[in-house]
Amino acid sequence: MELLYRLTWQKGLVQMGQWLFSTIYPPICLLCGAEGQLIDGEALDICESCHKGLQLNIRCCDRCGIPLITDTEMCGVCLKNPPLFETVYAPFLYKHDIKRLLIALKFNQKLTHARLLGNLMRGKLVEQFALNQRMPDVIVPVPLHPKRQRERGYNQALELVRPLAKRYKIPLNLQLVRRKAATSQQTRLSADERRRNLKGAFVVKEGCRVPHHIVIFDDVITTGATVNELTKSLKRAG
Repeated sequence: MELLYRLTWQKGLVQMGQWLFSTIYPPICLLCGAEGQLIDGEALDICESCHKGLQLNIRCCDRCGIPLITDTEMCGVCLKNPPLFETVYAPFLYKHDIKRLLIALKFNQKLTHARLLGNLMRGKLVEQFALNQRMPDVIVPVPLHPKRQRERGYNQALELVRPLAKRYKIPLNLQLVRRKAATSQQTRLSADERRRNLKGAFVVKEGCRVPHHIVIFDDVITTGATVNELTKSLKRAG
């Protein structure tokens, strides 16, 4: 992964600049208000104690990322009806502090939470990216319907994935896919209702070349219905 920095001294300068900035403006834990951390030259707005308390998604399905009770590779749903996407990387469980941070980001305009969550996720995905022989061509954040984006003022998926894209120099493609249907909120819907709710929600823009290797990014994955529907649109377009 070090090839992302052309020279070793350039990496050193970046880390020194981050250290100086964090000295002048020390990170503060967004959860408890204690002093934050400086990890590998990166200032994180979370203290060591709160950081250790975040619940990781360690035992999960290799295909859809759903938490599992036993040490099986794939869940029963994926064995019976595999999703269209190849695999899901979901580093954290949507519980407690992670849930609290995400809800504040989505509904209370807390964009500082996006930087913290993005950097935490990036740190957990280092090993996964290192295992890949080739980096993805682009990252596509799941688009919001224009009406919802105007109401919120930003797309939380895009804000969360910025640190990852910047660190690995992977282009963000915001033009490839648009959300043509203003779907209902998914929170209280069953798995079947989610699939019906999202049917035909995404369309690949005419004239856009669809890259071969795409990472789709969303803030929360539950049943995988959103990612699967977006994958379907991309595969139809080539």
